[in-house]
Amino acid sequence: KRAASAGPARAGGKGAPEKRERTTERPAAKQRPAPATRETNGGIAIEKLRVGLAVDGIVTNNNQYGVFVNIGCAKDARLNVSRQMAKEFRKGDEIYGMTIESVDLEKNQISCSLEDPELFVEEETAPSRRRK
Repeated sequence: KRAASAGPARAGGKGAPEKRERTTERPAAKQRPAPATRETNGGIAIEKLRVGLAVDGIVTNNNQYGVFVNIGCAKDARLNVSRQMAKEFRKGDEIYGMTIESVDLEKNQISCSLEDPELFVEEETAPSRRRK
């Protein structure tokens, strides 16, 4: 047998949790401040970039999130290529003929693409030796 508790009786029967008052007020949502205009040494401000602009750049990072390229802006651009194609790029590679696809000022993100990425991949052409 269980000993009776000395505390106050709970509403709703045996072991029911106490009812608490609900408040309808919620704390105000945190708002992210708008990114300030940033320029690097002689770089282009992200606000001046436009969709469709042709840019060149150097690969600064290649990881699980994609290929990132320095296009002369304060923020590196993400190069939109397939995962298989992304494996071909290495840090320090120069990329020519990219086109800016989107500029998101709220998220401070830039994305670029290559018109025909197949043209930029060097194929290994090792001489094949055939036995006669």
